[in-house]
Amino acid sequence: MNKKFKGVFSALLTPYDQNGKVNASSLELLVDKQLSAGIMGFFVCGSSGEGLLLSYQERCLVAETVVKSVAGRIPVIVHVGHPATDESVKLAVHAAEIGADAVSSLPPLFFNFSEGNARFHYLSISRATDLPFLAYIYSSGNEGNYVSMDTEWLNKQKIPNLLGFKYTGSEIQKLKPLLDKNESELIAFTGSDELFFQGLSLGSAGGIGTNQNIIPGAFADIYNFYLQGDFKKAAALQLEVNELAMKLMKAGLISAHKYILSRQGFNAGKGRGPLVPLNADVEYELDKLREESQILAPYGLKI
Repeated sequence: MNKKFKGVFSALLTPYDQNGKVNASSLELLVDKQLSAGIMGFFVCGSSGEGLLLSYQERCLVAETVVKSVAGRIPVIVHVGHPATDESVKLAVHAAEIGADAVSSLPPLFFNFSEGNARFHYLSISRATDLPFLAYIYSSGNEGNYVSMDTEWLNKQKIPNLLGFKYTGSEIQKLKPLLDKNESELIAFTGSDELFFQGLSLGSAGGIGTNQNIIPGAFADIYNFYLQGDFKKAAALQLEVNELAMKLMKAGLISAHKYILSRQGFNAGKGRGPLVPLNADVEYELDKLREESQILAPYGLKI
């Protein structure tokens, strides 16, 4: 089950048209160009795809569009996380019906978070279909609702179709003991683009991230350098990725990535509220970044 879930997965952005509606044709083009640039899998309707800001119908449209465009060439993981467990279950069932390869979910999003609630949420989603289930886990230092690396019930005995984890956080040193504990039954993807190479060196299957939307080839090269044992080249390219990623995060993350995509020739639209629209000063700085970046020129996605 786990063999095809590896490498560079794009946490796919969701393009909008000028009226703020999901732009399916632009999404198809984005999928096609990222595939051509070396993307090995897609993660749709996650945080980068503004999944929680989309209606049920919009999320279904995005998932259907991506699965149809990919046509079985690489795996598609559909994020079905929602504050309401019943909605997550409905989205998971839909993902199975359209031929997605796996589902994933954030922990439950409400103020009275507890391990019991998280367990109920994840078990309900995993039992809704036979698809592999990828759970989110976070560093224990993260604020808010999280399921940590120390969660005892996240195993294949409790969740038979558990694929593994999408780990987002800085405690990367805990990744190998977590995988060792599960005796290679589970896989892990890093969710922090800045730790993609480090994650591979500690046993991760690959990475799922936002920056793969605009420089997918850079991540593909890091992955291939790693497989070839050229760790020096992989580490050097990772540092270039990190420099760009930090600047984009400071500029506004999803909105900044959509702006860069628009300047690369894609009609990505703007981020949906409550994401703050970029002002003219930020757009000017992003244009300068495009001109000066050493990594965007060779690796920037082109129409």
